[in-house]
Amino acid sequence: MKRVQHLIIAGLGLVLLFTLALGTRRAVLEAQYRKLGDDLPFTLESALQYRRVKIIHDTGSLPVRDLMVQHPEGLNTRTSYNLSSEYIYASLANLFPDHIPFANRLRWLEAGWFCLGIPLLALWLRVWRRSWWAAGTGAAFYAVALSAVIRSTGQELSRENFALPILIAHYLCDAASQRAGGAGRRLCLQLCSALLLGLALSCWDLIQYPVMLRMGWMAWRAWRGSAAWTDPVFQGWSLQVAVLALVGLLHPYYRSHGWLLSPAMLMAYATLGLAVLRQHREPGGRVWA
Repeated sequence: MKRVQHLIIAGLGLVLLFTLALGTRRAVLEAQYRKLGDDLPFTLESALQYRRVKIIHDTGSLPVRDLMVQHPEGLNTRTSYNLSSEYIYASLANLFPDHIPFANRLRWLEAGWFCLGIPLLALWLRVWRRSWWAAGTGAAFYAVALSAVIRSTGQELSRENFALPILIAHYLCDAASQRAGGAGRRLCLQLCSALLLGLALSCWDLIQYPVMLRMGWMAWRAWRGSAAWTDPVFQGWSLQVAVLALVGLLHPYYRSHGWLLSPAMLMAYATLGLAVLRQHREPGGRVWA
């Protein structure tokens, strides 16, 4: 009974954090409306994303070659943009009443989607650090910190705002997999973590930077001989590499930009090779987690 009460309190706390974060961003946006007028303009990058969402909303798809962006040959939409959030926003915009302008619907969606990352951050910190104090403090800071608020009010549309909650969900599943008891449960969480990382990369190409940090950490572990095929941490990371390779093979944007030969993936190949060599030299070598 006490455990149920704790879960209810934790759930209410997460809802409160989300509400606080979204309310803060809407208050800032209202101030921007008062200063700049109700017809709040988008900057160029956001205007291009808004246009793509509007086209998908109105027609159901984007043209293969957009002749209105680059004159005279146009741009191949599949290889020029890592399309993802546009389809989600176009679908969710239909849930709003018709009298709400389309741009305003997207501003609500932009802020709301970003704020999903705040309770996810709290859960990640709770699982990782096993501390509700760390979870509440970290998520509350993320909810109201000026650097996080000013970029996610909905005044502008950005790919990173869509990708970051997915990246945080990846970290949550990754941390949970390291705490999981059974092998089957651990594998499911590792697979979810890997798929979420691939989805985050598909939404925003700069996800490659946290990917590279993880690659560097795993390379260090492999160099020390700590990365072994029997190590759950290494197993989960290997699944992530496999999903990232699939993104490079299947996603038109990443296929055209050579993701499979990017610095991040080259680091992954080298780390896998080093782990194989270490295991060959030290059969059943030590595992450090």
